[in-house]
Amino acid sequence: MNLLQAFTDDSKAQAGDKRLFLAGYLHRADVWASFSKDWYQELKARPAIEYLKASEAHNLSGQFHYSRWDEKLRDAKLARLSAIISHYKPISYEVSANGQLFENELKPVSPYGFGRLHFTMCFTVVSAVSRYVAESPVRAPIRFVFDEQQGVDVDVEMFFSEMIKSLPAEAQNLIDGLPAFKSDKELQYAPYRRLISSPGICAASTKLVRSWRGQTVS
Repeated sequence: MNLLQAFTDDSKAQAGDKRLFLAGYLHRADVWASFSKDWYQELKARPAIEYLKASEAHNLSGQFHYSRWDEKLRDAKLARLSAIISHYKPISYEVSANGQLFENELKPVSPYGFGRLHFTMCFTVVSAVSRYVAESPVRAPIRFVFDEQQGVDVDVEMFFSEMIKSLPAEAQNLIDGLPAFKSDKELQYAPYRRLISSPGICAASTKLVRSWRGQTVS
């Protein structure tokens, strides 16, 4: 049976309701292996970057520093990376929550662990994706990988086995162990890396992300 992998990243708005977004992509592990080879090759193709981070592409900073890049070069690089995603056709998913409401109303009365919105949202992703796969024609174990968040991995390890009991048995049986939390450097060629950014993302990057969205789980 094929193993599925779900890579998830996060982004938080700094204004308005300070909404927290978690979004990612789901595909078979063997497909991700092929994807990673193509992704790495394009990252290293001139002009080369070490990783893709949407906010840096937006601001012409970091890997896209204006001393080496202009908008035309950046957009061409993004288009080539976008073509790789389009070729492999991963399933995309996204969840979000009102961060300001959580901070004001829920955090002050939340027990240990539940006072972190990232903790709750990680389980929301696990719930949504596992339910989706359980109802799909192709059912396979799912390994979840999240961007590293200080302390969240410890809380998840402590509560995860109890929390998944609320899921239908079909969904529970598809979850392949505890979610993993990896730093950007550990997963620098993974597809999810900083594909979502703050709502101020530039038009070119917005088109890039939209072009990667095939089927959507929400």
